[in-house]
Amino acid sequence: MSFLAATLFLACGPAQTTPCVAQELKSADLAGGKTLPAGSCYLVKTNLSLSNGTLVAEKGVLISFSTDVGLSVTGAGRLKINGTSDAPVRFTGADPAVKWKGVRLDDSQGADNTWAWFEISNAGSEKWTGAAWSSAALFLDGSSGVVADHLTVRSSASHGLLMTAAVTNTFTNLTLAGNLTPAYVHPQVVDQLPADTTFEANTTPSVRVVFGNNDGVEGTHTWPAFTYQMEDRSFVKGALTLAPGATLKFAQNASLVVETAATLTAQGTATAPITFTRADTGLWKGLSVGGGSAGAPSVRLAFCVIEYAAGENWSGNAESKAALYLEAAAAAQVTDTTFRNNERYAVWASGRAALPGFGRNTFTDNGRVMLLHPDRVGDLGVGNTFTGNTINGLHLVSGNNDAVTAPATWKDQGVPLLVRDRFFVNAALQLDPGVTLQFAQNASLEVATTGSLSANGTATAKVTFEGQSADAAGFWKGLRFQSNLPANVLTQTIVRHAGSARWTGDSESDAALYLDASAQVTLSNVTVGPNGGYGVFREAASSNLTCTAAAFSSNVKGAVYDDDNAVTVPGC
Repeated sequence: MSFLAATLFLACGPAQTTPCVAQELKSADLAGGKTLPAGSCYLVKTNLSLSNGTLVAEKGVLISFSTDVGLSVTGAGRLKINGTSDAPVRFTGADPAVKWKGVRLDDSQGADNTWAWFEISNAGSEKWTGAAWSSAALFLDGSSGVVADHLTVRSSASHGLLMTAAVTNTFTNLTLAGNLTPAYVHPQVVDQLPADTTFEANTTPSVRVVFGNNDGVEGTHTWPAFTYQMEDRSFVKGALTLAPGATLKFAQNASLVVETAATLTAQGTATAPITFTRADTGLWKGLSVGGGSAGAPSVRLAFCVIEYAAGENWSGNAESKAALYLEAAAAAQVTDTTFRNNERYAVWASGRAALPGFGRNTFTDNGRVMLLHPDRVGDLGVGNTFTGNTINGLHLVSGNNDAVTAPATWKDQGVPLLVRDRFFVNAALQLDPGVTLQFAQNASLEVATTGSLSANGTATAKVTFEGQSADAAGFWKGLRFQSNLPANVLTQTIVRHAGSARWTGDSESDAALYLDASAQVTLSNVTVGPNGGYGVFREAASSNLTCTAAAFSSNVKGAVYDDDNAVTVPGC
């Protein structure tokens, strides 16, 4: 008996009582369709192609392919597999020591593309197209569609299953075993892989996703809890949900971009978090969130891990490296999520972005924690923790005209707010006990006529305004009040290291607190100093300053100065 005949005899299993003698199968045999009877065996020496009619393989059929040879079914061609549990249909290599090309369906669709108990093994030897990624044991391309039950693809030299964007398949009881990579699929068709897919002993366990940097998801999709390797930038253009336990591994500088009006829902659990991480030792870019709809969160993250990102700028701003980057008008609801080991910022939120309900998040071992527009600080809830970050504070202000434009309460996050530049308060701003603002050199806070500043410290949790450097001669500029609102009250507050520069052309106008002529401010149990210049500069006698138990100490020029006549203010 020849080696081939012996191989086929053994492969046909115990139900075969006589050797299965292989017949050679050629493309000409398939023209217009052909039925391979139950238990028959075939050898394919040259590439098979079928463009018209249906190739039917009845139960127990075995087709053995020579090295680098494959089957291509296109257009009006169909492939129907009628295997059974005890007599599956098998396509394999003629020589187990070498690989064959595999099976490709290209624009093949129709009711005859039904497969039951079908095994493809030892294929994946050659590319199907010029694309480097196009080698696979089973390549479903174009507008192809199959309905397959108990399909097994095993021992592929490359990808087990490859699916492009327009295919429409239904799989049940899918097994991908012993392949170099189990599957490589376009983002649009990831959820055609059933959630109960069996993955066994694949060399690279991840499902590869994304063929080019413009691939994306349109419509509504849910990705099962698999491990995915994201090869390039990809877009969410519709509604994408990630199942609890899913892991997305990104190639270097790859990213996930949620476009305007699209949504991403990644809500894991404490025992099955969703992880966004890198695929190798390089850094990936991160998640970008476009504008939402009427301020509703377009991204919802809960019990997620976002790590090893922020490797590349999101904009022309050299600072714009962030694991989670919110563009103008974007909104993201983030809770119970861990940001760790990100190169630059963990979160960047621009002025019109929003972070509703941002709480119980953990930041550890990031370069920087967050860069926030002043309007975003009020979004921060409670329970956030910050440990081991290179700079353990929240950076505030993108430019020197940023402002608080809506009423807000800033909660104590346990780390300082690092004010990088001048910013304005144009609405009612309240600071909770324990809040600390640390200002960069010559930075300042200015309360406009429409705004108010209430610092609500306590004896054990004071509100503090201070310099990022403890320079008693003045490091930052200070607080300026133009507002005449009664809500301008500083209670149990410390103001120090200010007075670095004049507020006006007046040589005496360097002061920690500067009150315009129409301003109104109450200081209660406040410590002012050490500071450069004066503790308080009143632009005119009409500047309404009230002091109760205010302590001025180590202010270079003195406590309070009135530009008109140096009026003494009781309690100051």
